[in-house]
Amino acid sequence: MARGGYVNQRVPGVASALYPSVASFLTGKVSDPTSAAYQLASLLADTCIESAVDLLVSEREFKGVGLEMMLASGLRGSFAPTLLVSAYASGLAAEAGITASEAAAVITSAEAKNREYLTTYGAVLTQPDRWNLLAGMLAQLAAQVLALYPYNLTVQPEDLVPLITEGLSQAKLSVQDDYSAELVATVMKVGAELLKHRIFTSLIP
Repeated sequence: MARGGYVNQRVPGVASALYPSVASFLTGKVSDPTSAAYQLASLLADTCIESAVDLLVSEREFKGVGLEMMLASGLRGSFAPTLLVSAYASGLAAEAGITASEAAAVITSAEAKNREYLTTYGAVLTQPDRWNLLAGMLAQLAAQVLALYPYNLTVQPEDLVPLITEGLSQAKLSVQDDYSAELVATVMKVGAELLKHRIFTSLIP
């Protein structure tokens, strides 16, 4: 396994390749496009690398991974929201200055939205034109991010599709030669840790 995280190691290279396009996109839209472009290029690089690996897995290693994601999301145990609330509600309430019940509501809502997102994401991975479809999906998320501080921009998702497409292309170039070996190493590592704690799953070699 790559020390420091496989994705983290590749973010600088992909972000550097994306920076000119991101800076050009932000010029005239924000007061400090240089600083904002560094931040946004790194964020896009991270997301695109993760997605490029998923796309390559769906094409080369496991064509049914999208369906598995949809099933996992749809069949997740009813206890999941309660477990998340138990683990994180008190910390969120203290950090955000809200009540425990308000924190529980935020977590429960976020879990439901995440399930919906994963179902759609999995469905995209089953399609022949998955790269284009995922670029559109990520562009919608990017538009939501740009609407927030420090960008405060109103951008149409379709205007971001070329930038996301470039990000996925650069990410594919960065990971295509060694992502598979990293996945195998990760599965072996996780399996060994589970076995050490006497947790038996299909990940156990």
